[in-house]
Amino acid sequence: MSQRWQTERCDDFLCFHGSDREFAVARPLTHFGTRAAAESAPRSRGVLMAFRLTIENALRVPDSPGGGDTWEWLRSAMDQGVITEDEFLRWERAPNDDAAVALLTSKGIDGLVYENDHEDPGSTSWVIFHGDQAVRVPVPEHGGAPSPPSCP
Repeated sequence: MSQRWQTERCDDFLCFHGSDREFAVARPLTHFGTRAAAESAPRSRGVLMAFRLTIENALRVPDSPGGGDTWEWLRSAMDQGVITEDEFLRWERAPNDDAAVALLTSKGIDGLVYENDHEDPGSTSWVIFHGDQAVRVPVPEHGGAPSPPSCP
């Protein structure tokens, strides 16, 4: 069976995360995006952090209200042919984020990418599956490119 979905790559790209607290290591399913998106994120309460991301095979998914809905992401993965309906229904019987990450990782997916509809609309945002995909760096005084050609 040939692969019907396309993945995207984000290699050592500067992204931002807004939060209400500092952290050194990002958890699985942490979202990253432009500086403007991070500063306007619902959980952003004055803590802006910068990270360099490396995601080899990010699956493009739709944005969802509230910053991410694992059910919607897996439904999109099923619609794109990444996972089967049986795999989706098995996960749905006992849904949890770790199982969703494990299922997508088993298919070669190591992150998600989406066009942000809520914070900095139209910008690109990324979701990591593993903490080592995001390396914390000092926040630059200005900028952080929205999305270079290699990270659409």
